[in-house]
Amino acid sequence: PARVEAVVNTVRYGEQLTEAQCTTAQVLVAEFADVFALSLREVKPIDYIKFHLRIPPGTEFSKKIHQRPLTKPQHKYLFPILNDMRQAGITRFI
Repeated sequence: PARVEAVVNTVRYGEQLTEAQCTTAQVLVAEFADVFALSLREVKPIDYIKFHLRIPPGTEFSKKIHQRPLTKPQHKYLFPILNDMRQAGITRFI
Protein backbone atom coordinates (compact mmCIF):
# COMPACT_ATOMS: atom_id res chain seq x y z
CA PRO A 1 0.00 0.00 0.00
CA ALA A 2 1.01 3.60 -0.62
CA ARG A 3 0.95 4.58 3.06
CA VAL A 4 3.30 1.74 4.06
CA GLU A 5 5.68 2.71 1.28
CA ALA A 6 5.56 6.36 2.39
CA VAL A 7 6.36 5.37 5.99
CA VAL A 8 9.24 3.09 4.95
CA ASN A 9 10.70 5.84 2.76
CA THR A 10 10.24 8.56 5.41
CA VAL A 11 12.09 6.71 8.17
CA ARG A 12 15.81 7.50 8.17
CA TYR A 13 18.07 4.48 8.43
CA GLY A 14 21.60 4.99 9.77
CA GLU A 15 24.58 4.67 7.49
CA GLN A 16 26.20 2.38 10.06
CA LEU A 17 23.69 -0.37 9.21
CA THR A 18 24.78 -3.16 6.91
CA GLU A 19 22.67 -3.86 3.85
CA ALA A 20 21.06 -6.84 5.61
CA GLN A 21 20.32 -4.79 8.75
CA CYS A 22 18.80 -1.99 6.68
CA THR A 23 16.57 -4.47 4.85
CA THR A 24 15.52 -6.04 8.17
CA ALA A 25 14.71 -2.59 9.58
CA GLN A 26 12.66 -1.69 6.51
CA VAL A 27 10.69 -4.94 6.78
CA LEU A 28 10.01 -4.22 10.47
CA VAL A 29 8.92 -0.65 9.73
CA ALA A 30 6.63 -1.90 6.95
CA GLU A 31 5.12 -4.51 9.28
CA PHE A 32 4.35 -1.92 11.94
CA ALA A 33 3.64 1.04 9.64
CA ASP A 34 0.32 1.66 11.38
CA VAL A 35 2.12 2.95 14.50
CA PHE A 36 3.92 5.71 12.59
CA ALA A 37 2.35 9.10 11.94
CA LEU A 38 3.17 10.76 8.64
CA SER A 39 1.83 14.11 9.85
CA LEU A 40 0.84 15.76 13.11
CA ARG A 41 -2.82 15.54 12.06
CA GLU A 42 -2.63 11.76 12.43
CA VAL A 43 -1.60 12.01 16.09
CA LYS A 44 -4.61 11.53 18.34
CA PRO A 45 -4.87 13.79 21.39
CA ILE A 46 -4.83 12.22 24.84
CA ASP A 47 -7.33 13.68 27.27
CA TYR A 48 -6.74 11.60 30.38
CA ILE A 49 -3.69 13.51 31.62
CA LYS A 50 -4.40 16.32 34.04
CA PHE A 51 -1.67 18.63 35.21
CA HIS A 52 -2.22 21.09 38.03
CA LEU A 53 0.25 23.60 39.38
CA ARG A 54 -0.28 24.30 43.06
CA ILE A 55 0.61 27.97 43.17
CA PRO A 56 -0.28 29.77 46.38
CA PRO A 57 -2.63 32.75 45.93
CA GLY A 58 -0.80 36.06 45.73
CA THR A 59 2.39 34.54 44.34
CA GLU A 60 4.26 36.96 42.09
CA PHE A 61 6.52 35.81 39.30
CA SER A 62 9.44 37.57 37.68
CA LYS A 63 8.41 39.54 34.61
CA LYS A 64 11.92 39.59 33.18
CA ILE A 65 12.32 37.67 29.94
CA HIS A 66 15.38 35.40 29.90
CA GLN A 67 15.61 34.46 26.25
CA ARG A 68 17.34 35.59 23.12
CA PRO A 69 15.82 35.97 19.66
CA LEU A 70 16.05 32.93 17.41
CA THR A 71 18.84 32.78 14.90
CA LYS A 72 17.84 32.50 11.23
CA PRO A 73 18.58 28.74 11.06
CA GLN A 74 16.58 28.18 14.28
CA HIS A 75 13.68 30.24 12.89
CA LYS A 76 13.80 28.38 9.56
CA TYR A 77 13.65 25.02 11.38
CA LEU A 78 11.15 25.85 14.13
CA PHE A 79 8.44 27.96 12.49
CA PRO A 80 7.24 25.38 9.91
CA ILE A 81 6.88 22.87 12.76
CA LEU A 82 4.92 25.38 14.84
CA ASN A 83 2.69 26.15 11.83
CA ASP A 84 2.01 22.42 11.35
CA MET A 85 1.14 22.11 15.04
CA ARG A 86 -1.20 25.10 14.80
CA GLN A 87 -2.93 23.71 11.68
CA ALA A 88 -3.36 20.33 13.40
CA GLY A 89 -5.03 22.04 16.36
CA ILE A 90 -2.26 21.10 18.80
CA THR A 91 -1.26 24.68 19.57
CA ARG A 92 -2.87 28.07 19.13
CA PHE A 93 -1.96 31.72 19.38
CA ILE A 94 -2.68 33.36 22.72
